[in-house]
Amino acid sequence: MATSEADRGKSSEDDVKKYLEAYDRKTKAFDWHRNYDAHTAGGRFPRQVGDFEFYMPNCFGIIEVKETETVATLPFKNYKPEGVAKLRKRMWAGGRVFVLVHHTKHEVWRISGIEPYIYREGKSWDVSGLPSFGSCKEALDSLGLFV
Repeated sequence: MATSEADRGKSSEDDVKKYLEAYDRKTKAFDWHRNYDAHTAGGRFPRQVGDFEFYMPNCFGIIEVKETETVATLPFKNYKPEGVAKLRKRMWAGGRVFVLVHHTKHEVWRISGIEPYIYREGKSWDVSGLPSFGSCKEALDSLGLFV
């Protein structure tokens, strides 16, 4: 069954939510927030910056979750320029910004900062050079922030 445009990324976002909930249960000096998109909220509020916000001593940040069926690319249509620009601004304000890409057909997760998504040439970004992980947990643990 094909995933609808509105549902793309929801299972990957659920994996991140479960990860942050588990970290929150074991860490006192940590807080996080799930930013719901305008579609999920029925258009009642404007587009949010990133999918998740997190807060810890001396660090705050955003996690943007993307889902694609391809193994080594992220199509431009999956990430609008306005979204990239908003995350860059949050980074310039001192936040840590991470883009987590889940390649669903291959169960590969990749994580990076916002930098690989700034320039658009062709129809998609080649993310094959980013480290790959077998799970959401492995990818987020690789940051060294949530351990």
